[in-house]
Amino acid sequence: MLEFFYIAQYQSHSDETLQYLEEALQEFHKNKVIFAQLGARQLNHFNLPKLHALLHYARAIRELGTTDGYNTEATERLHIDLIKEAYRASNHRNEIPQMITWVTRNETIERFDAFVCWCEGQDLAESANITNPDEETVAQSGASVEASSCNIRLAKSPSDKAVTIDMLIHNYHAIHFLVALEKYLSMQRNKLIAHGVSFSRGPPSSLSIQSLPVWHRVKFIHNNVQGMDFIEDTQETVHVCPHKPAGNSGASPTAERFDTVLVNEKGEAEITGTKGLRVAQVRVLFKLPNDICQRYFGSNPAHWLGHLAYIEWFSRMKSSPERDHGMFLVERTEAARRLETNVAIIDISAITRSCHLIPQFFLDQPVRQSPAAEWTSQNVLEKCTTFFVNNWLNHQSYQIIW
Repeated sequence: MLEFFYIAQYQSHSDETLQYLEEALQEFHKNKVIFAQLGARQLNHFNLPKLHALLHYARAIRELGTTDGYNTEATERLHIDLIKEAYRASNHRNEIPQMITWVTRNETIERFDAFVCWCEGQDLAESANITNPDEETVAQSGASVEASSCNIRLAKSPSDKAVTIDMLIHNYHAIHFLVALEKYLSMQRNKLIAHGVSFSRGPPSSLSIQSLPVWHRVKFIHNNVQGMDFIEDTQETVHVCPHKPAGNSGASPTAERFDTVLVNEKGEAEITGTKGLRVAQVRVLFKLPNDICQRYFGSNPAHWLGHLAYIEWFSRMKSSPERDHGMFLVERTEAARRLETNVAIIDISAITRSCHLIPQFFLDQPVRQSPAAEWTSQNVLEKCTTFFVNNWLNHQSYQIIW
């Protein structure tokens, strides 16, 4: 049913997508008897009005258009804008005249804003897209631009201005950080040489780097996958935070969190589909200071590096998902995690989005007697070795991961 619901929410449809919609419903009806067999439904029939209504979705979409054009969300949204917000703006005494005045003034401001945008030749949606002044958009380069439908935003100031290499290794679990950094810097320098850039001296050793600024979160602003520019963008945040002990001021300790992402591994990925994408866990978000970039790549700022990420790879996804649930299987063994070849430093623009992993449970043994008994939300990524990439997490994940 999840597949049916996600397809039904598409903002544009074709005969092909409507065929997918009907096939998803047929698949449900073919297998719905399992609910009765397992005792989830006591009655021996499925004569439910809501299930019957699903039979008319494809015809309704052909005749009336996509479902977002005739659902109740518009009136719900207006109830918030015109009633709830207006009431909050009043002093809650004889509120109706105050609410009317508040709504009238806001509508007047919106009309004037539209008029100013029209005079300046600017799109009203663009003027409304105001970014946080404390954040900056990360410039994307290379093949990642073609395979990306999102903007990446980071705080202008790092979460920690100077984290030592020793702290990166122990607190962020970036055990091969120096090796990966040396390899990445050498690769980037060789690319510049191949494009005709000459250097007066050889590269310094990465061991000369004592500390680096790091960020603990990055935002991904995703555009509509179907190209509907008028649809509101979706936002997600990737967290890369070490454990923080309790502070002297009484602040409670926080558990470490290193989120997983989808990476455009070789610049060959497309906006949808898993080709060229690989799952990775982000351990460090950092940027080389300008003085270090100058020592490695010369005085031309155009040759310097942007924001980087130190990641640990999971195994590559297979060409097809698991048959029963449609999710892709990925693995990362304890032995593989210790290998230098299983880590990398990448440009942050190679990250396409976050991804949610579901640990694989085995039904042939009770949970209390299996390794899963030790799993928690904080340590499951470290203790479990086999996961499923959750493409049922939300509507956009379903459209992209297939």
